[in-house]
Amino acid sequence: PDEQRFITNERNLCALDARYYYGLYAQIVNWKKEVQYFTPNVAQSLMLDIWADLERGSRAIHVIQLKARRLGVSTLSELETARRVQFLKHTNAVVASADPEKSLQMADMIDFCWKAMPWWLMPKATKISNRMPVEFEEIGTGITIQAGNQFNGVARGATPNIYHVSEIAEWVDAEELIDGALLRAIIDTPNVWGMIEG
Repeated sequence: PDEQRFITNERNLCALDARYYYGLYAQIVNWKKEVQYFTPNVAQSLMLDIWADLERGSRAIHVIQLKARRLGVSTLSELETARRVQFLKHTNAVVASADPEKSLQMADMIDFCWKAMPWWLMPKATKISNRMPVEFEEIGTGITIQAGNQFNGVARGATPNIYHVSEIAEWVDAEELIDGALLRAIIDTPNVWGMIEG
């Protein structure tokens, strides 16, 4: 019973507090190519503060981030996507970059983080794609990996509430794929979190 209470408490804390999750459980490969628990840098901390302000106001979080190399916004965005899919019930996430290879590189950050998790912190995976969990039926969450060079709109036929799209300057038709499909599929509620990088 003590261990079960501890597990429940840790799951609740990770669901409610991103910084708690990052510092205790989310592992990344840093710029020195060393594995470490994630500690937000100055730019990432500022982004977290912006998200917190929007969340406090019960607003959907939509951010367009002008790409500045080596600030770690992609890393932070992938970890936030991982946290929400792992802990927040009824989460439907989309991760997409300019082409399938770049999209898989983004998803690899999530996969690396999840593989390093204690087993008791992960929900049971009910679907695997590209050797990565993409569905957790017990909490009703899932993640779809798509690309900007596909022929139909991103998230067509779905209602995502989490999205991270990157390298949009290289997308074949960003207006159709993002504005015409992805953003039209999202219903603005306080549980929406999204990052567009370009």
